[in-house]
Amino acid sequence: LPWAASSPDMNIIENAWAYLDRKVRERYPLPTNPDQLWAALEEKWRKLDLGYVQRLDESMPGRVADLIDAEGLWTDH
Repeated sequence: LPWAASSPDMNIIENAWAYLDRKVRERYPLPTNPDQLWAALEEKWRKLDLGYVQRLDESMPGRVADLIDAEGLWTDH
């Protein structure tokens, strides 16, 4: 199966990054420099729910099936 050249909907790390982004933005105070941002990201990464990661992983067969059905075009994942 040829892989789409740019296919963020097939890359579950994009979902994890979006989750981390939301969690860091919920913090108060927000990070104000790169070191604080890195520390906040590390904190949230360590607290990442493994059930969430497992659900992302389990979603891959459906994502691939949707991509095949869409003949390699955009999907809604």
